[in-house]
Amino acid sequence: MRKKFFQFSLLSLSLMLIFIFLLSGCAEEIVEGREPLAAVEISQFKESFSALTDANREAHNTEDLDGIQALFTEDMLFEDRTFRDHLVGVKVFMSMSRRMFMFFPCFQWKTTGYFIDGEKLLTTTKFWEMSWTGKPEDKYTEENPFIHVFLFEREGELISSWRLFYGWEFLQDNNQISEAEAEQMKSLAAAYAAAWSSADPKTLAELYAKDVIRKDTLFGESQENRNAIEDFAEAFFSWYPNARWTPMEIFGERAYRDTPQAVGSSFKIVVTDAAGEVCEVEAVVLLRIFEGKIVQEDIYYEPNSLIQCGWAE
Repeated sequence: MRKKFFQFSLLSLSLMLIFIFLLSGCAEEIVEGREPLAAVEISQFKESFSALTDANREAHNTEDLDGIQALFTEDMLFEDRTFRDHLVGVKVFMSMSRRMFMFFPCFQWKTTGYFIDGEKLLTTTKFWEMSWTGKPEDKYTEENPFIHVFLFEREGELISSWRLFYGWEFLQDNNQISEAEAEQMKSLAAAYAAAWSSADPKTLAELYAKDVIRKDTLFGESQENRNAIEDFAEAFFSWYPNARWTPMEIFGERAYRDTPQAVGSSFKIVVTDAAGEVCEVEAVVLLRIFEGKIVQEDIYYEPNSLIQCGWAE
């Protein structure tokens, strides 16, 4: 009698364990998300760096040559690949600045956005009171400006590097890219947004070259080939399964044969935060494109949007 009871109890326990195992298989997997950034640190980084670039903007808006020179290191680099400028040293840069004020004595600019990675500051801007053809009817106005994007690096409290990009419309209007090339830039931004909204790592990976390098230095993330990006995308989609990317301002530079072309865009990334609320992260993605594939990717974030969405605390 005891033996039968023991066998019955053992069978019941086995069935119970199987039932629990099956239930656990149906349960939703708990996914570890990104570690949030330190909100105080990224806010301080943005505020200190933007104060420097704002001073540069105001010195240019008021044609304060001494004020401009005081903001740069002696060995600073100024780079504008669209117009083939590669200037090393503040003296060479200031000579170019003087010529610029001769051609465009009244130009103004306004900063519309600040985006950071772990080391650099990227700003989106609007420029006006300039005519690149010299014709009054072609002058950019405050109501109809052109888009500039600036990428800055600094050493201590001085700017050490300044790289320029242009909105796609400016590039096309001033014959730096063709209409077909402008469409390619817009198509690339749309394809990028669709891929990072797709929740499909394999489809996303097709945008990238085999030996691509992707860097997100703010979050300390780096991938050095297509397979690594596919693996990261799988993690990203598990963290933010309903993320939706929308391209906003598309920019870049002139393309040259046998050289990667810089193409970028600002994006609105709609995500659901930890409280279940929908919010928007703002970012700028800067890509290098070669033979139709992404060979390098760098991402910059608007700090306040990170804080609002819980990506920084």
